[in-house]
Amino acid sequence: MTKLTFTAELATEIKAIDDDHKLLIDILNSLQDEIDANTAPEKVGSTLVALLRHVEEHFAREERIMERYGYDGLGMHMRQHQQLLYTAHVVHKRFLDDPASVDLSELGAFLNNWVIGHIAGPDVTFAKSIKSFSGDRTSPDLRTVTVRVPADRIDTILRCAMILAETNGAEIELAKFVDTIGPAVPNPAKR
Repeated sequence: MTKLTFTAELATEIKAIDDDHKLLIDILNSLQDEIDANTAPEKVGSTLVALLRHVEEHFAREERIMERYGYDGLGMHMRQHQQLLYTAHVVHKRFLDDPASVDLSELGAFLNNWVIGHIAGPDVTFAKSIKSFSGDRTSPDLRTVTVRVPADRIDTILRCAMILAETNGAEIELAKFVDTIGPAVPNPAKR
């Protein structure tokens, strides 16, 4: 498979985002080298973990920038991020359970296509939008949240996040269910 290159078409002209994208491409190229060399599953697994960590941090950084500038497409952009993270975590869990069950060439091609398509499309679009920001928009009522959960619960958290970002009624039902469980942090006033 052809190595990825950071080109002018991928430049957002936002240094932090472009630097993240360059590192992302470097990690994807390393993963591709490992796939092509039929590298031991342990090494490929470490690269997948590095990729997941970088993507999680990068998505959070992008979303914070979008929040700060009141980007109108924040909700859709967050859903795209959540869907990729969900898929990546499911595949990574499958890989940990049985490396042979994951077609690494197919995974590499999928990731390369998704990343290039996402950077050249939605990311460049949001960058152009915030560069023309006039300061009169208000941020949508969406927030980026970082949580630490056991690896076997990532799937649940990502599915809940995708449901909560929707506006089809399922988010209301999920919120009602969670409310029956009680508060995430005990209220010190009730002690």
